[in-house]
Amino acid sequence: MRTGRLAMAVLVIASACTAPNPDFMMQTPCQAGLRQCVMTPRGNYPVVCGLHERGELTLLAERCPSSAACQAGLCVPPADAPSCTRQRDCRTGQVCVPLVAAEGRMLSGFCIPAGTGSAAPGQRCETDENCQTHLCLPFRNGNYCLRACRADQDCDIPDECRELNITVTGVAGRIRSCLPASR
Repeated sequence: MRTGRLAMAVLVIASACTAPNPDFMMQTPCQAGLRQCVMTPRGNYPVVCGLHERGELTLLAERCPSSAACQAGLCVPPADAPSCTRQRDCRTGQVCVPLVAAEGRMLSGFCIPAGTGSAAPGQRCETDENCQTHLCLPFRNGNYCLRACRADQDCDIPDECRELNITVTGVAGRIRSCLPASR
């Protein structure tokens, strides 16, 4: 009789656990390089199957701006996001960031709402989360938040518009950003 009650209690408790558990998803087996989107109460975000720090194959969460969409494991722009090549192409409260263009799986600039980070485009940063542009770029004398540009005239003096190689959710490309002048 006791065993029956215990089994019934376990069954009731197990059936009550219906909320999504993203930590469980991170432990599921996968095929290396596989990309997908995982839905959580906080939104849809990209994951990729890769090696965990312990050397185990698992799904790893990747960073994506909160206003970006996730499609096939890639950070793509929201449907209404205008394209941009420099920060001044965007309205006040928006930032020009590289995301994966649905057509051709290439990186392109899109205007999206600025992130909650305290560092404005072109300012020093430590992590991507510090930047309103969602991207902290390493440079020879420190890290700087992305400030999209086409030419030196788009930057504050004495900064220069420099080309950099980056990867966004597995798609490599080149962007231009204002960075300190090389003197």
